[in-house]
Amino acid sequence: MEQLSIIALDEDPDFLVGLREILSDISESVHYQPFCDEERFFDCLYADDTVIDAAIICADAENNNVISLASVIAERFKGIEIIFLVSACTVKKLERLFLSSCELRPFAVLAKPVEKEVLKAVLIRLKEAKNKRRRIIMLSTRRKYVFYRTSDIIMIRSQKRRIYFVTEKEDICTYGQIRRIKGALPDYFLCPHASYLINAYCVKSIEGDHIVLKNGSVIPMSRGCRRDFIEDIKGVTGITADR
Repeated sequence: MEQLSIIALDEDPDFLVGLREILSDISESVHYQPFCDEERFFDCLYADDTVIDAAIICADAENNNVISLASVIAERFKGIEIIFLVSACTVKKLERLFLSSCELRPFAVLAKPVEKEVLKAVLIRLKEAKNKRRRIIMLSTRRKYVFYRTSDIIMIRSQKRRIYFVTEKEDICTYGQIRRIKGALPDYFLCPHASYLINAYCVKSIEGDHIVLKNGSVIPMSRGCRRDFIEDIKGVTGITADR
């Protein structure tokens, strides 16, 4: 069984030991590395031979360090999900703090002391997200077939019968119907407009009737799609606050 690699940061070593016991009880397929020291925590993140799926950070919402930690991980360590463990009274505050920024939004915000079943549900979602990011799609052009990880696709744009797949490196033009393509994609591809599908993890902000992506693209959001799009993006990338 494929392992999830998780690192954790907390000043309290006893809590980290307890977290190890909870993770061990939940699944044998979790590789866990705890750290009390922030410097060693980031040394592990920067290590070339280390593959990390998630970082569990025990934090105080009153501490601005929460924002700086989330910013560094989101900017430099793509693909690492952030799970915050905070006191129950600060869960709502962190929700409000991060809801304004799709870019910094953590995978989950959980209340301490965390219950085993709650953490187990988060780990299941984490495995599902990891599997979806690894999906491969084959695109057919006039001259060749090209293969992409779906997570590398920023958006898909339809223009008449042409379909443009936009990645950081290039745009691929093929032919088809966007509604048929959507069925072959993971559920983090959302439809803000009849002519667009966008990768929810590439959204930087939502501004009025437009969506700004991390590559600078500005995508229109139709009035008819707005409500469903907002609910869908909350479901895909939103905060899970459990008590």
